[in-house]
Amino acid sequence: MKSRFFVVLCFAFGLVRGYAQEKAEPVSFSLESAQAYALENSYEITDAQYNVSAAKARVGETRAMGLPQISADVSYQNFLNLATSLLPAQIFDKDAEPGKMIAVQFGTSQNATAGLQVNQLVFNGSYIVALRSSAAYTQMSELSLQKTKSQVKASVRQAYVAVLVSDASIHVLDSMLITTQSSLKHIEAMYKAGFIEETDAAQVRLLVSSLTTQLNSAKLQADIARKMLQYQMGIPSTGNIVLTDNLSKVLNSIDKTAYLQVSMELEGNIDYKTIKNAEHVSELLLLLEKSAYLPTLSAYFSQSYNANRNEFSFFDKSEPWYQTSVWGLKLTIPIFSGGERYYKVKRAKIELEQARNQAAKMADALTLEFTNARNTYNTAYQNYLNSIEDKKIARTIYERSVVKFEKGVGTSTDLLQNHNQYLQKETAYFGSLQMFLSSQSELERILTKAEN
Repeated sequence: MKSRFFVVLCFAFGLVRGYAQEKAEPVSFSLESAQAYALENSYEITDAQYNVSAAKARVGETRAMGLPQISADVSYQNFLNLATSLLPAQIFDKDAEPGKMIAVQFGTSQNATAGLQVNQLVFNGSYIVALRSSAAYTQMSELSLQKTKSQVKASVRQAYVAVLVSDASIHVLDSMLITTQSSLKHIEAMYKAGFIEETDAAQVRLLVSSLTTQLNSAKLQADIARKMLQYQMGIPSTGNIVLTDNLSKVLNSIDKTAYLQVSMELEGNIDYKTIKNAEHVSELLLLLEKSAYLPTLSAYFSQSYNANRNEFSFFDKSEPWYQTSVWGLKLTIPIFSGGERYYKVKRAKIELEQARNQAAKMADALTLEFTNARNTYNTAYQNYLNSIEDKKIARTIYERSVVKFEKGVGTSTDLLQNHNQYLQKETAYFGSLQMFLSSQSELERILTKAEN
């Protein structure tokens, strides 16, 4: 009985929770606010920020190697049996038999030592280069963060536009469905009155069925597009968002003619700057391997106190602790490593040449990519303008054919053909619109500049 009650309680809780999720308050987002939200909540940006923090920690870690290294140690020894040594007996007794040895024990049974050691790196070529290299890695991670932010904004923009296009497509299909259903009522009345044939009415019924199917499919695609937008923004799929911008506002925000005359600034491009930074890192790695030929100089200081007792009385202030102090310098000069340093330098030189080749390759690739992207944008823009005119003409033809058919001066075949033509032009319009906006985003991505 109790288990049954528990199951019912869990089921009721699940219904309440599901109802609460379904009734979640919607949150409104413009395109700009959606991008701003994504910059704060995107998983990709969070990962990139972790990389920047880790790189900065690496800089601090490397810097700490050149700071004083201080350590302390305390040791205690209790000799249960003191070490025994043999000494000639004549040391203690001149009359002792030559060669006779006496067993003696030195020291005390209990000993304690407390010490402090300080080491300071004075000169090390590898340390200097490593410090510069860690700073270069930090710059690379920051560039990666900038690029990730740019990519996230572009992804959110494309997903946002995809939702707007889906909603606009639904609006068009719904409007066409309402018009066609209204025509169907009129046509069926004409059929019953014997003014038209049954096949004419059947053609319109097929149009209604086709439009209904396409409308349902469009709604499903719109739901998928909305979920994708929420994912790009970092919002759970159970969230409820409302888009406040429309296609007209997004299109008006684009300076379309400016992109027709835009030029490429290679040095400021974030991808090119990233590859050049990688080349700089390779240069530093070469210096790091060469620095292995340089000597290392370090200084040290040690202060220690020793106490020797036969009983555990180390905290008795009346008994002495004996002090030892020493400081010095240590110079380590590399002489021969079996050729290891030579081959490390040789490998680093090859990797530097490879990095330079990749930078040159990137410069050519970016120039070619920019040219293709600009040409694609120009073509997409012209296709978009043409699709607007084609859609207007097809709509006018379709609306006239509906009027003609309802008046009995047009055929169902003409109506079907004009309907399909209008639907194709609407589909082509939305396709060219998405292509245009996508090409604009791609061109904008290539032109993204690195922040200082």
